[in-house]
Order: sequence, then structure tokens, then C-alpha cells
Amino acid sequence: MKITRHIFVCVILLGIFSCEEQGNIPNPSGCVDLPQMHPDCSQGAITYFSEDTIQFKMPSFNPNNGNEFVYYYINYPQGKKKLIKYDILTNQKTLLVDNIQVISRLEWGKSGWIAFDSYPDYQIWMIKENGDSLKQITSSYYNLRPMWDNEGVNLYWDHDIVLASTPSYFIRINIFTNSLDTVATNRVVVSDISSNNSVVIGGTNGPAFAQNINYPLDAESMNLSGSEIGQYNDFTFINGGSEVLIASYANGFYKYQIDTKSFKKILNYCESVTYISTDYSPLNNKILVERNDYRKFITGCVENTVLKSSIYLLDLNNMQETKITLE
Repeated sequence: MKITRHIFVCVILLGIFSCEEQGNIPNPSGCVDLPQMHPDCSQGAITYFSEDTIQFKMPSFNPNNGNEFVYYYINYPQGKKKLIKYDILTNQKTLLVDNIQVISRLEWGKSGWIAFDSYPDYQIWMIKENGDSLKQITSSYYNLRPMWDNEGVNLYWDHDIVLASTPSYFIRINIFTNSLDTVATNRVVVSDISSNNSVVIGGTNGPAFAQNINYPLDAESMNLSGSEIGQYNDFTFINGGSEVLIASYANGFYKYQIDTKSFKKILNYCESVTYISTDYSPLNNKILVERNDYRKFITGCVENTVLKSSIYLLDLNNMQETKITLE
């Protein structure tokens, strides 16, 4: 990885504004400068966005085995969309679900079930990790972002009556007793559940943290409004739930300390590389990431940006990244 110059990160903590020098922060490998549209095109530019022919997305670790994960595979020319289980040590692939379009996330629970949401019906499904017993959990619109509690017993998801509007609910079902209840309302978007069943929330009022996932959900703001983090893509608990890894939309990765409510930057993005869909493995202190590499082609005043999604392992001990070759 390339190394950038020293920068300073500023935080607001208990009403006191302070700055902390963060030292050398690595960049992703393979960063390139993208071509820019000529200024004369500002009034008549045409822009296109497309995805590369083959995509690898939404990785999720097996919580019982840090050498396995599930991912979403897309082959556009062949019209294939699949959920595939992969063993890092043996390179073995196992097809779990064929002909499925996933919306937002895959989530592997400790009880051996893998949950996901589907398009265009906006339903929640789950399947056993061996590919058996595909089950549809929901029946009415609109259901998104499934996630498991630490035991893999309770499955949670966001439910909207009108998509991306109110009223909305955060729902929980016990998959063994089928008991169903509401945990939160009013556009609460839970982003991750920790090993002690605390939660991090990204919603209309900004990100927040709650010590437990019971109703009514009592969440405290993470005070990121106005920070350099800006918009965010994903939150992932790390280090036993004492920290949250924040994948920002455009600026990089940050570690957020829950006790001190402070954050520091640990990885830059660059113009041609960003990351989304993070998942943490406590067994090896690594995260799986969906890495997005961008290419841009300009002809006259026509700009075409092409996205390639791949899956990488990122070591939180040294911030080294390793591409997992799935082609």
C-alpha cells in the first residue's frame, strides 16, 4: 500500500473540540487518476454509469469459521445471479441459491442459517449453510437488511409500509418459536449487532449506539454530524463490540471508540477505489470488504464510468489488503 502524508483528525468530545495526529494512513493498492471532463462540457455533458460484466458482492463471514464466507455473484452476459459459499483454505465453491437478486445484504448466523433480502418482491429469506431448506420469512412489502443476533436465534430486519418512508418498523422473529415482535419504529435502520447484542444505528437522525436491542430501543447519538466522515455506507462492530468500523461514502475507513465517542481514520479511499459491505471476523481480526474499482472513459462530452466489484480481506492489524480471486 502507498502511504500518504500526516494528517490531523478533529473530534468533538463532551463539548470540547480537540485534534489528534493520526500519522501515516495507508491508501488502497492500485489507485489511479481518473480522466476529467473538459470544462467546456459543463453545460452539455452526458454521463453514464454501468457495472462490469462480472461482479462479486456482499460478503459475509461464517461466524463459526473465519475461513468461510458467502457472497453474491452476478454474471450479466449470462444472466446469472447466485449466492455462493466459499472456503478460503480449499478454494471450494458451493452453490446455495440460484436465480436470485439480492438487494442489500447477506447475513450468516451462528445457528447455521444465512439470511438475505430479494428483489423485486422485497422479501426476507433464509437458507441453511449446506444449501438445504430455503424459507421465505416475510410475505408483505417492504422488507430489507436482515441481520442476526449473536446466537443466530433472532432474525431482525427493516419493514416499510411505503418504501423508504414512514411508518416503518424494525422487526424481530425467533426462528425456532416463530414469535414476532417490533423493536423500533420511525425510520430506524440498524446497521450491525455486536457479540453482546448491542446495536449501531444509521437512520434519519444520524448514527447512534444502543446497549441492547430491546423495545423501546434506547439509542445515543454517535456525534458524527459535521465530522470529516460525511456520508457513510456501512457500520461493523469490531474488537468485541468496543469499537465500530465506519465505511464512509467517499473518505475512507474510520474506527469509532464507543466509550470515548472518538474516532480516527485508518484507511484512505482514492478517486478510483472505495469499499462497502464490510463484515468482521473475530477469529482472525480481519474484515471482508466489497471493493469497488472505478474506470472512467471520456469521448468528447460523453462520460462513461464502469464499476468493478471484488471481494478483499483487510487485516486490521496492519491494514494490508488481499484480493480473494473468485473468477
